[in-house]
Amino acid sequence: MKKLITIVLLLMVSEAHSAEIFGAELSAYVGGQKVTDASESVQIGLTLKWPYVEVDMSHGIQRVSWRVEQEPTWEMDEWQSGSAFGIRGYPFRNATTIRPLITWVHLSDITRGVPFNDKEEPTSDYFGIGVTFVWKRFELDVSTGVLGRECAMFRCSANSRTSESQIQLRGYFWK
Repeated sequence: MKKLITIVLLLMVSEAHSAEIFGAELSAYVGGQKVTDASESVQIGLTLKWPYVEVDMSHGIQRVSWRVEQEPTWEMDEWQSGSAFGIRGYPFRNATTIRPLITWVHLSDITRGVPFNDKEEPTSDYFGIGVTFVWKRFELDVSTGVLGRECAMFRCSANSRTSESQIQLRGYFWK
């Protein structure tokens, strides 16, 4: 584990530069997020960055504290495979170290369900506002908002929305 951490840190401080795709800067990161006591994840992902918008796609492991209605044997609070898709909006164009943030994150698992298998997985949508702190190759988002459980994009199951806070850290090794 120490060797893996050392390799990741060396990659982050190296001079690796990102590519450009669709007019956006493409970057790769290792990160994690925690939504109050509802869920947490550790991911490796890609970010497309435009001046006012960033799009994230990542995969890793997640742990949630609720049971999927369709799968009553789901093991809560155990690390399972997880995927995330998110959009971050920055209403003001500035290159400072603190930026206002509007965010949406959908957390599920692209390796479960049809066509891979017939298992259900916990899904959630988080909408929030907050700030992003930037320091060299690291970004930290702190936000407050609403978490909906058992979501298919924006449609969540009845009475599943709760007020939550989210913290998300990304360390870019290719930026």
